[in-house]
Parts: sequence; C-alpha cells; structure tokens
Amino acid sequence: MFNIGIDCEEINRFDQKFLKKSNLIKIFTPAEIAYCKNKSSPNVHFAGKFAAKEAVIKGLSQAGCAIVLNEIEILNNNEGCPICHILNDIYFEYQIKISITHSKDVAIAVAVIIQSEV
Repeated sequence: MFNIGIDCEEINRFDQKFLKKSNLIKIFTPAEIAYCKNKSSPNVHFAGKFAAKEAVIKGLSQAGCAIVLNEIEILNNNEGCPICHILNDIYFEYQIKISITHSKDVAIAVAVIIQSEV
C-alpha cells in the first residue's frame, strides 16, 4: 500500500523575519538548519524542506497517522538527493521517498509513503 502527499510553498514566506532562530527550531532540526544556512539562498532550501515535511504529513495522514513537523527530518544524501528520516519510532513500518523542486518563487515537494508488508 502507498499514499502520496504534495505541498507547494512560496519562497518569499521564508524571509529574514522567518529565519530567526526562535522560528526555525520549532520546525527544523539542527542538521536541517545547518544545511540550509550554509547555502547562498537559505530561504529556497528552507522552503523546499518545509514543503517536503508538509507533503510527508499529508501522505501519512492518509494512512491514519498523526505526525508534526519537528518529527520529520529532510536531509540530503551524498548525491544531493533529499531523504526523509522520521524521528519517532512509531512510523518504522513506512518507507518514505521525497522529491523537491523549486523555481524563482515556489518550492514544491512530493512524498510517496510506502507501507511495509507485515
């Protein structure tokens, strides 16, 4: 069984006001914050990771799961591809695939939630 979630975020939402540490730590993990802040346009990367988290929430909600933003970590593998870690062991039965893209103005993410056969 699988579910799909998608989300679109306006990049300008992630402006300097939003990027204050007090806002970031409510949504992003320390590793996500370090990754994004290391980029020349952090707001683009924060928007993409936020969209990915929202897509995961939407996909898992179709499976009857409730999860919050800070339980989801979107990192990048050695090739730069986004990967999803769930920080709550209750979701160990799901494999999550993520794709993120962005233009000048928006970031879009899709999450495919695959439930393991038990």
